[in-house]
Amino acid sequence: MGIKVYGSMVSIATLRVLLCLAEKDLVFELINVDLASGEHKRPHILARNPFGQIPAFEDDDIKLFESRAISQYISRTYASKGVDLTSNDPKKATVESVWMEVESQKLEPAAMKLIWELCMKPLLFGQNSDDAVVSVEKKKLESVLDVYEARLSESKYLGGDSFSLADMHTVPTIKFLMDTQMKQVFDARPCVSAWVADIMSRPACVKGHWVSVVRLLGVGLILGAFRCGDGPEHPPPPPRSSPSGLTSLSNTHNYTYICIYKGAHPQTLGSSTPHSLLVKVLSLYLYVYRISN
Repeated sequence: MGIKVYGSMVSIATLRVLLCLAEKDLVFELINVDLASGEHKRPHILARNPFGQIPAFEDDDIKLFESRAISQYISRTYASKGVDLTSNDPKKATVESVWMEVESQKLEPAAMKLIWELCMKPLLFGQNSDDAVVSVEKKKLESVLDVYEARLSESKYLGGDSFSLADMHTVPTIKFLMDTQMKQVFDARPCVSAWVADIMSRPACVKGHWVSVVRLLGVGLILGAFRCGDGPEHPPPPPRSSPSGLTSLSNTHNYTYICIYKGAHPQTLGSSTPHSLLVKVLSLYLYVYRISN
């Protein structure tokens, strides 16, 4: 069976798991969950995550949900693969756990509201950001980053001298924010700024970066592409039909396509429609390009 991830490329939690898989240099299958149609609340997803959320994860006979628990499973189960993401020393591992909790309980709540206001609303739904909400959440983010600044003034990474899950868990959230006016909040703190530059330049982020392909129709339907290893840097235009021998998702006319790159071999899920599309690529890197007949 191998590793399967049920998720969406616009989901930070899904991206967190994909980054962990990239750090560990593991092959996997991403199965797109159509959030716009409420697929995450349907029986086949509820059977994998009873809360009807993504991602859900399968590795042969084990089934998991909750992205941070999944990343810990990946790190421990595949300890000999890729990059070490957890310490074997109990004291160091505990420190890493503290900062994983800080990310989950302190950084993400403020960050997610900012991402919604500054990224999702204007880019996906054509709505204006709520300046009052942005102002409140910016102050919360600044308070959290003040704590990060103090920690990173005495330690290269959050968990200690080595990059760990404590750092990795922050990457998708931070990258979204760094593409907004919140970048100045990070840049204003020298230790945080240097740390962000470090973790964003890792091979799993540079060579194995992710992009989410967004088609602005109706409420906005979100698909995506994941590049791992030596795959092409930018997603190619979608094929006119699904290549033989490659996995295909059932599609409606509202879908564009989603690709997963395993090494140099693209796996295309779904197919394009015969319409000219304006596609916005949003996530770890932003691009705009046009797919036409």
